[in-house]
Amino acid sequence: MSSHADRNRGPKTITLELDGGNLWAGRSNLPASHSSNQGGTRKGNVVGRHSKVSALRSRRRLTAVTVGAVGLGSVLLGPAAQAATGPAAGAQPAGDATTLVEGTPCTTTAKACVDLATRQAWLITDGKVDGGPVAMMPGAPDQPTPVGTFHVQWKDPHHVNTLDQPMPWSVFFADGGVAFHEGSLTRYSAGCVHLSDADAQHYYQTLQVGDEVQVH
Repeated sequence: MSSHADRNRGPKTITLELDGGNLWAGRSNLPASHSSNQGGTRKGNVVGRHSKVSALRSRRRLTAVTVGAVGLGSVLLGPAAQAATGPAAGAQPAGDATTLVEGTPCTTTAKACVDLATRQAWLITDGKVDGGPVAMMPGAPDQPTPVGTFHVQWKDPHHVNTLDQPMPWSVFFADGGVAFHEGSLTRYSAGCVHLSDADAQHYYQTLQVGDEVQVH
């Protein structure tokens, strides 16, 4: 009679079977020699008084046969499993600082927009024009209004500069004392953005510390 150890020799068989959309795996030790009949079942050789019989379903299957002591590892099959590791479909960046607000040279992150070439300014809310364009006067060629993206630093409705010149409704947004404020629309500023009195008041009331200002 063969011993228990004798019965565990032979190749190990790992069977993956697709059953109604469900994937299941099984492992069995078969004797070194075995036969298959035509009825769809496989019988192992009789060993002593015992035999092993495994029923096979008439469905699609994938069978991997390994020799020696090969353990059953992780198996990852099919497009569905691969898709689980990929990026979500239609994923978009968290923010968009490149989309221009219609009719302006500024992007949707701006709260105030200035176009030096056309001498116009806008207020923007939620990526849409909320006021403007309004007329503005920039700095002189030798004292230009700085170009770039800035943020409102502080405000003063009755500001007077170091030259003892009034700057009503000042909204400071760049270093060096550059601000939106009421001023002449026919004479260059010293770098600030001149607005009419009504527009300067509106900008003062609307813009808050931290709001983004873009100058192009």
